[in-house]
Amino acid sequence: MNRTINFTKESLGKLTPEAGKRVVFHDAKTTGLQIRITANGTKTFSLYRRIKGGQPERITLGKFPDMTIEQARRLAAKANAEIEEGANPAQVKRAIRESPTLADFFDNEYGPRHGAKLRTWRNYKCQFDRYIRPTLGKIRLPLVTREQVARITSEVMMSGKSNSMVNKVRNLISGIFRQAIEWGVVDSNPASGIKTRKEKSRDRFLQRTELPRFFAAVASEANPDIRDYILLSLLTGGRKSNVVAMQWTEIDFDECLWHIPRTKNDDPQRVPLSPEAMAILNSREDNQSPWVFPGKGETGHLVE
Repeated sequence: MNRTINFTKESLGKLTPEAGKRVVFHDAKTTGLQIRITANGTKTFSLYRRIKGGQPERITLGKFPDMTIEQARRLAAKANAEIEEGANPAQVKRAIRESPTLADFFDNEYGPRHGAKLRTWRNYKCQFDRYIRPTLGKIRLPLVTREQVARITSEVMMSGKSNSMVNKVRNLISGIFRQAIEWGVVDSNPASGIKTRKEKSRDRFLQRTELPRFFAAVASEANPDIRDYILLSLLTGGRKSNVVAMQWTEIDFDECLWHIPRTKNDDPQRVPLSPEAMAILNSREDNQSPWVFPGKGETGHLVE
């Protein structure tokens, strides 16, 4: 019986156990990659290699189908390369076993070392928790495949989200792995090769005849924070993140200027304030908070 086959989901699914025996099949594509089938039907990937100047060694990789064929081949190729360079099989096995999960890397490495300093970190965290963590969070970083990333982006699209959100999720995964590669945690980025969706540019603007009704609706807003936020955004042209985080120390009442210490591009900016904008700020100045738009959350200011 030929024990060398091309590992596919279909071919491995058809393999059946033999009573009282452990059967081993070899992958036709990857050197040393095997799948062992116990008498009770458990199927386990392993790498079987003769070490330079030593005895043959077996490195257990993971169980099928929890571990995909692509993941097994990727780990086997990585282990083969390290063994060729003289690495100890026990070290290779330990490195695979001790690789962080995607969620652990995001929470303990990517966030503290890179993400938290970004102004978009709060959005990144929400996107990760909602779209990525439930499916990929428990998978070890070297085992995340392009197929799994493609499936995530497809699910976001099928849920009715815009192409913009699909691209944000794809780019977040790519950014996480880009940092992991830079820090020597993994060697490849599974988001590479996954195309971004074409985003439609917006072409809807308020017409002159609509403006009176719009401003009447804003003026009738019961929540003064929302009303003032909308008006100040219009009057200054400021980004949402800058307007909601506006502090009184940034306002020069004498010169009628707003000093933004950090914009999206990390540069400071000075914004002239019109009499209408100054009137709104003067009406809010007695809120006894360092923030123009105070909030109850951890940031201390309005967020959503």
